Amino acid sequence: MRTRETIHSLVDLGSPLYHVLCIGYTWEVGSDMNWVQRKIYLYNVTFGLYMLDWWERYLFNGLVVVLMWFVAYNGTRYFSELFKRHLA
Repeated sequence: MRTRETIHSLVDLGSPLYHVLCIGYTWEVGSDMNWVQRKIYLYNVTFGLYMLDWWERYLFNGLVVVLMWFVAYNGTRYFSELFKRHLA
C-alpha cells in the first residue's frame, strides 16, 4: 500500500489526482477549505470533472446550469398553475 510520502514524490501536491490518490488523507489536505470549497471539490470529484480540460468543465457546467434553469422554470410554471387551479 502506498504511503503519503511515496504519493508526495509521485504526484504534484496541488493536482486533483493527489487528492484522489490520498482519499484517506483528504481531511489533512482539505482541512483549510471552507464549506463552499469542500462542496465544489466534492462536485468535481463525484462527477469526475477533475479529469477534464478547462473548456470541457465549462461545457459540462453550462449544460448543468441550463438543465437546472429548465427544471426551475417549468417547476415554477407548474406550481403557479396548480395554485391557481386550487385557489381560484
